[in-house]
Amino acid sequence: MWYLEDEAGRPALNLTQHRAHELIEYLDQMQRKGFMVCVWNGLGFDLKWLGHQAEDMALAARIALKSYDPMYQFFSQAGFPVKLAKVAEAMDIPQEKLMDGTDAPKEWRAGKHQAVMDYGSATVR
Repeated sequence: MWYLEDEAGRPALNLTQHRAHELIEYLDQMQRKGFMVCVWNGLGFDLKWLGHQAEDMALAARIALKSYDPMYQFFSQAGFPVKLAKVAEAMDIPQEKLMDGTDAPKEWRAGKHQAVMDYGSATVR
């Protein structure tokens, strides 16, 4: 999990510019080692946000160009977006829905950090 702790040791609201840059440098390094960055709607959200937060859109773009985003593939072929939960449902893949992705930022701000981390780690299994 990539997050920043505040002075009291609690997860902070946002990553600093420095911490966000560390994350995209890590992703870049892993791609250079041959790993594939794969994230649902990462081109439409995650990498854009990281690029802005890190103040390095060029590096985020380089990562994006070498990434695989199944949501983007679907959108390019079908012409409309689809939620990951709906794809799992259509493929008859059981899932434990801990929260809706749009609720994660609200829950984080409300201090429910562990619930958001559990949701994030559950979606990558």
